Amino acid sequence: MTQSDDTAPQKDTDTMITPELRTQIDALLIARTEARAAGDYARADEIRQAIDAAGIEVQDKEGAATQWTAKPDFDPSKLEGLV
Repeated sequence: MTQSDDTAPQKDTDTMITPELRTQIDALLIARTEARAAGDYARADEIRQAIDAAGIEVQDKEGAATQWTAKPDFDPSKLEGLV
């Protein structure tokens, strides 16, 4: 689960995405995947909504790894306490 390499953010969000933030986002997406696999769709939706509120766009593709992209309104402080 990694950030999509073919995106062109409107502002330089790539410089805002530290290795620690990448790890945190990936951990949230893993937790979401695990919740979905366990049938806990409410928890999976809660995680996705929290990620979206922080300014991360999640792209689910059947049969492929989930990808994510930081949107121009990305706010890393909204990820605090989510993992």
